[in-house]
Amino acid sequence: MAHPVPRPDYYILHDHVILKDQIGAGAFGDVHIGTLKKNDGSAVDVAIKKLKGLMTKRQRAVFMKEAKLMRRFNHPNIVNLLGVAPQEDPVMIILELCPNGSLNKKLKYNPSIPISKLVAYATDAARGMVYLSTNTVIHRDIAARNCLIGKNDEAKISDFGLSVADQDTISVDKLRQMPVRWLAPETLRLVSVPCNIL
Repeated sequence: MAHPVPRPDYYILHDHVILKDQIGAGAFGDVHIGTLKKNDGSAVDVAIKKLKGLMTKRQRAVFMKEAKLMRRFNHPNIVNLLGVAPQEDPVMIILELCPNGSLNKKLKYNPSIPISKLVAYATDAARGMVYLSTNTVIHRDIAARNCLIGKNDEAKISDFGLSVADQDTISVDKLRQMPVRWLAPETLRLVSVPCNIL
């Protein structure tokens, strides 16, 4: 090949990813702790979303949509995307590891967290959400389970599987995938209902 097409810098080779313990599961795959071997020879602990086997082309596209959206983000209160490993099965999304788990679990197992720390977590989450809003992204599944606690004890927004960006309307069909009971009112204002007038 005279002029090879370079691999995007966010593509990661499967050989550079080491899967370890499973820490969660979702609709399209499992989440593992793992290690990413960097080009300079160093290694970093990461979280890895691994696509389940035998997924349809559409399901695979939905899984990859989350990574595509996360590539736009650069904020201390948003979980950082390190890259994707799409060239072999299973397809993987490589994310910054938030070693202290979800805010939901932290609150459940530590009922005596000081008010000042709770306010700090709420402020972190609000900063992340403001950043998403300024980037015309609606999360659509914000909850304590989707706020992770980073290595410096800061809250970070995660799980963008149901998010939409740069859209004026959302079709009613897409509502079936969402937890409508917990949706923000602005999400429902974007819904378009197709109708036939006789």
